[in-house]
Formats: sequence, C-alpha cells, structure tokens
Amino acid sequence: MYTHTQLKYQFHSHPPFKADKDWNMIVDHSSHSAVGMLPSERFEPLRRLEVRGGWNNEGMILMSDRLSGELAVLKRAKVSSFEDRNEVEKLYRVKGHPNISEILAHVPASLDQVKGKEPSRISNRYEVYCHFEKMHLPIHDQIFMKYYVAKLGTVEVHTLAEILQHKGNRVPEGFAWAVLMGLLKALCFLHFGSVDVMCDQSDENWEPILHRDLQMDNVFVHSGQVGYPDIVLGDFGSSKTEAQLRTHCPQLSAKEFEDWKALFPSDVKGLRDIMYIMLHDDNEWEGGGVLGSQTWRREWSDQLRDIVLPLNDLKNVDPRLLEYTRLVIRTHAKLLESGIIRFERL
Repeated sequence: MYTHTQLKYQFHSHPPFKADKDWNMIVDHSSHSAVGMLPSERFEPLRRLEVRGGWNNEGMILMSDRLSGELAVLKRAKVSSFEDRNEVEKLYRVKGHPNISEILAHVPASLDQVKGKEPSRISNRYEVYCHFEKMHLPIHDQIFMKYYVAKLGTVEVHTLAEILQHKGNRVPEGFAWAVLMGLLKALCFLHFGSVDVMCDQSDENWEPILHRDLQMDNVFVHSGQVGYPDIVLGDFGSSKTEAQLRTHCPQLSAKEFEDWKALFPSDVKGLRDIMYIMLHDDNEWEGGGVLGSQTWRREWSDQLRDIVLPLNDLKNVDPRLLEYTRLVIRTHAKLLESGIIRFERL
C-alpha cells in the first residue's frame, strides 16, 4: 500500500512566537490589505509553523487576523526576480474561488530600496540579501493567507496527504468524489476562467494559468459546516501563464513550443496521480499509472471507476475538461439521489 511519508507541511506545537528581525522587517509601504488596516495592524504573530520542502517557501508563521477573528498564515516567499512576484500575482488573480487558497494581504520585499544601487544593477541574489540584511529591509514577499484545517476526530489535518496518512490510505468513496470534484473545479477556473463550471463556458479572454505542482501536499482541506472538508488547491509558487513560458524561448516555432511545454509538469497528470494513489493498491507506485487498471481496489463502485477512466486520456489545458467536470458533477448528484453514494464520516 502506498503511504505518504514525506509531508511538505508539518504543523507542530511551538513555543509562543517572539518578535525578531523577521517580524520587524515587515514594513507597510506598498502593501495590500483591508481598507484602513495595514498588515502589521491587522495580523498578530502566534507561533512558527515547521515547513519541509517547497523551494519558494522561506518560512511560515501562524497569525491571528484581527479583522476576521480567524487564524491566518504568513508565508515568506522567495522573490525570483525584480519584475516577477509570481505567486502573489497569481493568488490575487484567482482570489475568491472556493477551491483555491485565498490571499488576505501582501507586503512586498523592498526590491526598490537597496541602498546606493538600482535593482537592475545588483549582480546576484547573494548581494541582494547582504544589502537587505544590513538595512533591515524585508528580503522576502510576505504573503498572508487563509489558514486551512480540518478535524478527524481529535486530530487536526491540513492537507490531503495528511488525511491519507492518518487514514492508512483508506477513505470513504464519497470523499474520493469530493476530492475529484474540488480539484476539477479549481483546474477549470485556472485553465479556462470558468467560475461556475455548470453555467460558464470558457472565457475567450482568459489567459490560462498552469499550476505545475499539483500534488497531495498542495491540496489543503478545510472543515465546513456539513459534509466532507472543502478541497482547496494551494501553493502557486511554480505557476506560470503560457505567456510567461513563452518569454523563456521566443525563438521556438509553435510546434517546438508545444513540445517543449509538454516537458513541464501537467496539472491533469497531477490530478490523475492523486486519484491513482487514492483509488489503487500499488505497493511499487513511482508515478504514473493507468486509472482503473489491475491494482484498482475492489471496494470502489463501478460508477466511480467509470467516471475516472476519461482522466487517462485528458491532456493539459484540454478543452474537454469543462464538459468532463460537468459530467462528474451531474453523475455524483444522481448517485447521491439514488442512495448509491452515502455520507460516511472520515
């Protein structure tokens, strides 16, 4: 049986947070938050969160949001260039979708305040860090985001990976449907700008966003009022638009560009891998795999097997994804009505 042993985020109890230069370095110039409240006024640090993995992640802090009275997370993100605050830009662009992590506020790194030098004249990142440390200026984007947590009895979990680890990779069929529908809705919005997939067609003016890191560690879970936890896609540090990818290889022909783009991680393949891990018994799984193949677990219904089979053929930013998502949602509703799918507690 596949078990997820390397969790990207591990949330442990830590001593109370003590203000240090990391927090003092958060300044309010050019920051974005609720009207009338600067981030330093709105958020209060509580404790550090231990983080493993994620090249774009330089540390996370659990915060109290004075505006909403709820918990939030401060993520310190690397700035990949002076022009491109990739994760922040994407989070603001997709803000408001229920299946995508929500940004609350942002304090940019002080890229324009390096003493005695214009940003364009700084030779490398190490030199940037030295200047920033000397001047006590923030060297990371400070991203304030909603805090996602779900309870399994007395245990708190934050990601799909943690749920599968806690449950020994055995979850109710209804939850598997919830994961599939939640991630499909997120991808339909990222790829086609479709907010309500049952009503919206593809937005012809929408520039597709490729997440490029769809894995269980980046799927957050959040307890709602009833039913299964909400499924929320997060961590947009690796995301790109097609135009951004194009800037890396302007000399390629259209066909060469498509071939080159195919080398990058596929969002649909990421979804396929997640469903494969959940629905199959494959002790030797190392990526890939065909949904519905010989390692398919016997306890799943024929209806679930039939509905995931088309994922084997879908490609990245595939126009067929919208109609497939509608089919999944309609089929799920009919199975609920007929009693074939019933709510079972996680």
